[in-house]
Order: sequence, then structure tokens, then C-alpha cells
Amino acid sequence: MEETFTKQMRKATRDIHAVSDALVNAKLAFALSDNDVWAEGLLVFYEIFRFLDEAMEHLKDTHVGQLCIDGMQRTEAFQKDLNYYLGADWTKDYKPRESVAKYLIHLKNLEKSDPDLLMAYIYHLYMGLLSGGQILRKKALCYE
Repeated sequence: MEETFTKQMRKATRDIHAVSDALVNAKLAFALSDNDVWAEGLLVFYEIFRFLDEAMEHLKDTHVGQLCIDGMQRTEAFQKDLNYYLGADWTKDYKPRESVAKYLIHLKNLEKSDPDLLMAYIYHLYMGLLSGGQILRKKALCYE
């Protein structure tokens, strides 16, 4: 029997995810106890999810666009969270940090040159956020 694409992706990324998960969990404890740190993290991921939401729309007639499921877009939810933590006028003077801007350039280049490479990234990032969000909500309630 042929192995499914999702199982192939999990196997191929298992080691790096283990390292990443350990780092994220260490940072998470700190971020949950400091609203400013949490807001900074939201800003980083806001830019990435906004790009990916838009990329899936731009590429809606491709394999990448097929990954977009109604209700999965996160841009608006990030904006609401950022309004809560930073105030409604946070976009007035906001500019993404340099490292994020460079990363977005890389993602834009992928979108133009080989958009299929975005598929694994979209899959893992959205599934991680959507499943991890439930875990984070429970952890966040412990800090309130």
C-alpha cells in the first residue's frame, strides 16, 4: 500500500519539528506571562499568515489554492488579537521587523518561482496553529 502524502511529510519533518517544538514550548511559557512579548510574537505570525492567506487566494486555481478551506484564513483573527493587545491604531506606525520582511521576500519568491513548495509549509503551519490554538487557550487560561 502506498504511503499517504501527509505521512510522508510527517516522517520527513519529524526531527526538525522535535527541536522546534522544544524551543517553542520554552518561549511559550515566557510569552504567556508577558503581554508585550505575546504581542510581538503575534506580529511576526500575523505577517506570515497574512501572506499565506493572500497566496492561497492568488493561487486558488492551483494545488496551493486547494489547501484553502473556508474559515481557515487567520488574518482577521490576528488583527483582532493585535487590536486587543496593541490598541486599535497599532497599524498607524507599524512596520514589520527586518527579519520578517526578509522572510516574506523569500516566501514571495517561492510563490512566483515554485508555489508548490509553499504547500508543505501551509499544511504544517495552519495545522499547527489550528490544533495548537486549542492547547494554547487552555494554557493561557492558567495564567489569567
